[in-house]
Order: sequence, then C-alpha cells, then structure tokens
Amino acid sequence: MAYGKDITLKIKSLNFPLGKYIVLGGASLAVRGIRETRDLDILITTELFEELSHKGWAYDAVFEQKWNRKKLMRDDIEVYKDLYFEHLQKFIDAEEIINKADIIDGVPFQPLDHLLMGKIDTLREKDVKDIQLIKEYLKKQTGSNFI
Repeated sequence: MAYGKDITLKIKSLNFPLGKYIVLGGASLAVRGIRETRDLDILITTELFEELSHKGWAYDAVFEQKWNRKKLMRDDIEVYKDLYFEHLQKFIDAEEIINKADIIDGVPFQPLDHLLMGKIDTLREKDVKDIQLIKEYLKKQTGSNFI
C-alpha cells in the first residue's frame, strides 16, 4: 500500500518521458491522500508501449482476449495505450488524456473529474466507494457540493 511521495518516486524511477504517459486510477487518489493504492496503472503513448514491449515488459494475452485491448505488466505496474469507457462505447487515446494531466510533484496524474467519469462508467463496488471519496475530497477542496 502506498501514498503520495512513494508513488511519485516509483513513477519517476521508470524514467518515462513527460508528455508520453499519465498515471491513472487509484494512484491518482493516493497521491492526493484520498486513499492508498496497491498497484500503478499508467496510460502511455503507442510509441512508449512498443518500446516497453521490446524491453521485456510482460504482455497480458488474457487481458487482450477478454477486452480486445493490450496491456503490459512489470511487478505491480500495468501500462495501457488506451482507455475504454464501456457505457459510452468510446475509446480514449493516450494523447487525449495526457494533455489534460494534473502535474503533481513533477508527475502527470489523471484529473479527478476524468477519474470520476471512469468510476461512474465501471461502477464496481470499489468504484462506488471511490466515487464517494472523490466527492468528499472535491467538496473539501472547493467548499462546494457541485458534484
């Protein structure tokens, strides 16, 4: 389990070039102190994805068969080259969201409004909890109950 500084140090140790990746999901919550995370999900450009596949990152064939998408893994890190919002039936490519990143301690993280949209789309039990945590965090940050 990890919070903020541990996450940013781990991500920085990967030496991914800025503008080629964005950290997603639970790590976007953890870096803000909202909740801990166990793993790292990172959206990367197609170019970086190909580079990592040649550097020995493990290819997840089961994931591709199930979701018709590609994923690479190393230790507790998973990298993707796109996001899919199932209920919207829409793929979001890496560059689109990378350009909207919140830079925290020099690392690009998924903005909470975008993460909230993804959590609402999947709506698993853990997503319902995260939605509430995000809403509470945003209310404290803005003093507004706009969500």
